[in-house]
Amino acid sequence: MKILYNTIALILFFSNILLSNAVASDKENIKILNIINHQRMLSQQITKAYLYAGNKINIDEANEEINRSLKELRNSYQEINSLTKNSKFKKSIYSIKKSSMKFNTLSKKPLNAKNIELILNLSESILNQSEQTVLLLKREIYNNNSKIIAILGQQEMLAQRIAKYYIAYQSNRSEDTKRKMKKSINRFTKNHKTIMKYKEVTPNIRKRLGEIDRLWGIANKFYINIEKGELPLTVFETSDNITHKVNDIIKIYTLQVK
Repeated sequence: MKILYNTIALILFFSNILLSNAVASDKENIKILNIINHQRMLSQQITKAYLYAGNKINIDEANEEINRSLKELRNSYQEINSLTKNSKFKKSIYSIKKSSMKFNTLSKKPLNAKNIELILNLSESILNQSEQTVLLLKREIYNNNSKIIAILGQQEMLAQRIAKYYIAYQSNRSEDTKRKMKKSINRFTKNHKTIMKYKEVTPNIRKRLGEIDRLWGIANKFYINIEKGELPLTVFETSDNITHKVNDIIKIYTLQVK
C-alpha cells in the first residue's frame, strides 16, 4: 500500500511539473501569438495608408500611420526573438522580416499601377507567411483562449484589409480587388458571429463587441457601395477604430491566461 501511495505521489508531482511547464509555455506562446497578430494587421495597415496618401486623402495621418507601423513591424521581430528559442518560429519570423523590409522602399514610391500591384502583392505575401506562423503557434498552445485570440487577431487584420481593398479599388477599379474585399467582409462577419457565441464572452466584452457592431455598420455602408467611393476618410478612421476595439478585447482574454 505504501508503494502505491508513493507511486501516486510521484505521478502527481511530475504531472504538476508538466502542467506548470505547459502553462508557462502557453503564456510565452500567447505573447508571441499577439505579436504575430499585430504583424499581420500591420501588413495590411501599411498598404492601406500608402494607398490613402497616394490618392491625396488624409495625407498627414496616412503618412504618420505608415511610419509608426513600419517601426512597430521592425520592433516586433526583436520582441519575438527575445521570447522564444523555437527554431521554427525564428525561421518563420526571419522570412517575414526579409519580406517586410521591402515596405520601406515601396511605401516611398509614387502611386501608379505598377506600384499598387507591387505593394498589394507584398502585403498578401507577408500576411500569408504570418498566417503560417499562427498555425505553428496554435499547435503549441493548450490554453482555450488561444483559439479566440487567434480569431480576434484575424479580425484586427481584416478591418485593415477590407479598408485596404476599398481604397485600392478607387485606384485600380479592378474586379479582382472588389472580389477580395467582399471575401474579407464575409470572413469578418463569420468571425464576429463565432466570437459572439464564445462561452467566455463577459458583459464587458459584449459591450465592446457592440461598439464594434456600431462601427462596422458605419463602414459597411460604404463597402456595399464601393463603386461610388464615398467618404473614404470615414472608412480610414473607422477601420482603425475597429482594430483598436478588437485589440482591447484581445488584452482582456490575454490577461486571463495565468
